[in-house]
Amino acid sequence: MGAPDLLRHLRGAGFTLTLADGGIRVAPARQLTDDQRQAIRDHRVELLTLLRLADPAALVKAINACCDARGDDDNNRAGLITECTALDAAGQADMREHFETEALIWQRAARGGRP
Repeated sequence: MGAPDLLRHLRGAGFTLTLADGGIRVAPARQLTDDQRQAIRDHRVELLTLLRLADPAALVKAINACCDARGDDDNNRAGLITECTALDAAGQADMREHFETEALIWQRAARGGRP
């Protein structure tokens, strides 16, 4: 079973897989079998890629977090969302990572750190 089939299988079995702190969070994790845990470990890199590529809502969330941290106006926010959600899946994944990183930098700066 490849990563796409594993993802479908786990979701079909009632599990939710999300990205969390650079890894994969599975809920309810307590219900995973040892075989399922091993399959997730075996396909970790591919699963991470699939989860990043398949999540345009996370891209919009990252854009909003970055715009909030920078104090951007609604026109800039809307333009970024329109432009970035029009990208292909790989481009969206890249932009999501960019905006998540930028949001952290601006949030740190707001707390007295340097951007």
